[in-house]
Amino acid sequence: MKRLNILLASVFVLPFALFAFGCNQDRGSALSVNKTEFFRGEEIYTTVNYAISPDCWVGLYVASDPINETVDPLRWYYGDRDGWWAGFTYGIQHSAWNPQTRPRLQNLPAGEYKLVLFGTERYDDPRETIYIRIKSEELPVPAAPTEFSYTLDDPADGLAEGTVTLSFNAAAPASEVRMVWADENGALENCTALATVKTPNLTQTFRMTENTIIPEGATRLLAYSVNNAGVSADYAEVALPEGSAYKIDGEPLSSFQVCSDIHINNTANLIHQEHFRMLCNDIAANCPESDGVIAVGDIADTGDPAEWAKMKQIKDSVSGLPEFYFAMGNHDSYCVQGAAMAFGTFKKYAQSDSVYYDRTIKGYHHVFLGQETVGNYADLSDAQLEWFDGKMAEFTAESSTKPVFVYLHQSLYDTVAGSLAGQNWNGVKRNDDGLEAGDALGNEVETKLRAIVAKYPQIVLFNGHSHWDLNSYRNAYERGNNLPTIFNTGSVGYLWESFYAVRCPTDYTQTGNYLEGSQGYYLQVYADKILVFGRDFVQGKYIPSACYEVKL
Repeated sequence: MKRLNILLASVFVLPFALFAFGCNQDRGSALSVNKTEFFRGEEIYTTVNYAISPDCWVGLYVASDPINETVDPLRWYYGDRDGWWAGFTYGIQHSAWNPQTRPRLQNLPAGEYKLVLFGTERYDDPRETIYIRIKSEELPVPAAPTEFSYTLDDPADGLAEGTVTLSFNAAAPASEVRMVWADENGALENCTALATVKTPNLTQTFRMTENTIIPEGATRLLAYSVNNAGVSADYAEVALPEGSAYKIDGEPLSSFQVCSDIHINNTANLIHQEHFRMLCNDIAANCPESDGVIAVGDIADTGDPAEWAKMKQIKDSVSGLPEFYFAMGNHDSYCVQGAAMAFGTFKKYAQSDSVYYDRTIKGYHHVFLGQETVGNYADLSDAQLEWFDGKMAEFTAESSTKPVFVYLHQSLYDTVAGSLAGQNWNGVKRNDDGLEAGDALGNEVETKLRAIVAKYPQIVLFNGHSHWDLNSYRNAYERGNNLPTIFNTGSVGYLWESFYAVRCPTDYTQTGNYLEGSQGYYLQVYADKILVFGRDFVQGKYIPSACYEVKL
């Protein structure tokens, strides 16, 4: 079997964050800010070091503002609720709510301000106040890092594990750093930049995540400074020790692609069709011997049969593609002609008599689960759950170590990006379907599903639904705690960009802004590992922060 034409990989260590390091937090103070004097337009980073109560919140005010319910804060966020987490650092301009009720102050002009931490939801309980100043000088475009060091733990093992230290110019400061793998000719052409690292301090030290690999061909690491005014024209760089890049030997036993949320719509959002065409062309060009393409739900934006037909027309217009396999998504159930038409159309294109089924692809078992009622949630019947448990028992009897690939559109609560506390994009059916996604565990279907997957650690589960960018915090979930390996799949149609929330430096929370883009995965299966390559279908590049090796 021919390997992918473009090769990149990353070792699987999760919960995923590209980097991790400890925040210096003063436990004597519940509220902290990265500094007290800022350029106009500079990011202001704040941290609620520990929650005074579940309802504590932070407000940004003009220094002279009275503190009562008649004066709206300019920005505000909860200290440990609704997707904001105590101990995490946030850029308050982007991560907090913006009431926009005081237009003259909307862009935070030069002046004196105060950050106030309230102990409860009321305005009459201020606990801590920090005064800050925004200068009249406009934020300059940042200078490149003034110092950059990267010490590998073991230069011979191909892993990126090691310590990075960066220092920045106070006169032209950075609020984050963008790093790229490079060779002697510059940035690797087949890779996007690494996930952005927030840099609230002038000197930042952090650890590269364990077992993340250095991509094939990389000989240098480049670092650019970034702030709200732009990106540094120059960069700092470090040379990698000779031979430190990871090398992949041998041919895969199976190669296939996983994507989700195509959202074909014939009357609007035609860019979704173009993104799907880009995916098809990318696969045909780079993996012509692919064993299959799996789409994990939301193929049709409104569930209309004409949208399914358009998907097929686009797919059939690209020569050299393998067979497509589909899981049921919530949008696939929304057909205006009714549930019978929606589920009947899905079964037609999935070539199955049920919304749940299994296929054996190149010797590996693939299991497709799906909701059985119209709506946002994955409502799995007892019959489906019993079938799934029985299939897994059957496959385990064949081999207890061979991976089984499982696809379910909606994710389990608090597993991968989009399903974390307060993010509200999980959606396995709960007992009280009036609850919002993410409210409470203990629902019947989710509890039963968790009990089944806990018995089979060889499962590799893929979820869609949230559209979370593959560079997001906890894009994937490491096997453990009675859960299997789980991946967020991004989206083919469009993405959601995470808020600028950071726990030193790359923890993201809540849905942020619409992000035009298209992402998914290429997979290669070996006897002892699975390589999962995050892919940007618009740029035609791999996403190094979303490439993993799953050890078997």
